[in-house]
Amino acid sequence: MKRIVFFTMFLSVLLLVSCSDDEITSGKYGEGYYISNEGTFLTGNGSVSYFNTRDNTIENNIFQNVNGRPLGDVVQSITFHNGLAYIIVNNSNKMEVVNANTFESVATVEGLSLPRQFAGITNDKGYVTQWGDGFSGSIQIIDLNTFTITGEFATGGNGPDKMTVVGDKIYVAHNGGFDRDNIVTVVDPFTDTVLEQLTLGDNPAEIVVDRDGDLWVLCQGYFDWTTYETFNGSLMELAADHSIKNDWALSGSGGADMSLNENGTSLTFLMGGQLNVQDVSATSLSLENVSSADWVAPYGAGYDGSNGRHLLLDAKDFTSQGELFILDAAGVGVSSHLTGVVPSEVFVR
Repeated sequence: MKRIVFFTMFLSVLLLVSCSDDEITSGKYGEGYYISNEGTFLTGNGSVSYFNTRDNTIENNIFQNVNGRPLGDVVQSITFHNGLAYIIVNNSNKMEVVNANTFESVATVEGLSLPRQFAGITNDKGYVTQWGDGFSGSIQIIDLNTFTITGEFATGGNGPDKMTVVGDKIYVAHNGGFDRDNIVTVVDPFTDTVLEQLTLGDNPAEIVVDRDGDLWVLCQGYFDWTTYETFNGSLMELAADHSIKNDWALSGSGGADMSLNENGTSLTFLMGGQLNVQDVSATSLSLENVSSADWVAPYGAGYDGSNGRHLLLDAKDFTSQGELFILDAAGVGVSSHLTGVVPSEVFVR
């Protein structure tokens, strides 16, 4: 079920997207790494693991440990907003809302259709992207006071997924769903309307904004299961006016999990079974593999800007426990820790 995994959002003075520092308390789960484990498809064993960066320990299955019930089938993503954690459970068609520091249940939002990602827009409103039938999609509008769906609007493409805040707009990447697409939709979050659609490479998956305000879009590419033809992915740089400054072809498809470093000067993303680093000031594609691990294809990745560490997730055989690998800035292993089944996304808080 994983097409893209690591949710990167840029803070805006107008849009309240992630929790502020004063919301991170001394609670048991107050800071660290939060790993969404998809679980084995149709078994309902999705979970969240918590890595405590204060004492370098991991606790698995924290939602069930606290609330006495399982999360459900295919835990897709976890996002923090105003002291709460929003956990998307894709194949169970719901979103669980918990206290971010204790993980005690606050609410369950039902009635979604293959949801993918949550974004907090204001104190009172949130968005959830959903695939629907997998060949179209929409954004569901969530009332954050009642935790109910109050409306929806179509995004005009297949597989709306990750959302990135840029100023007073939201950019929605369409990674194709069960098919193929090549657009990024620009949304006005105050009127819940589509402002523009940008036509880019095959299956845009990740968007980040560098120190100069340029948008970097990682397009996954596409594999046609009918013809067995691979359409390579691409890394694109767009100016603030959406003109294309660079469009670099990648060697293969399946790029995912793009992060920006703490200075906004370099990108990291998965492609071809390795963790690639790209300098945003380079005039050509100059990927450097910083992963020295010996697995074939990491399933997810993240970045801890407080210490420059890379976080890689290994799903192993997709039925047993996965593993979190923590690497230093040079890609040298620091430690590894067993996670839940099929770890796919990591959120650093």
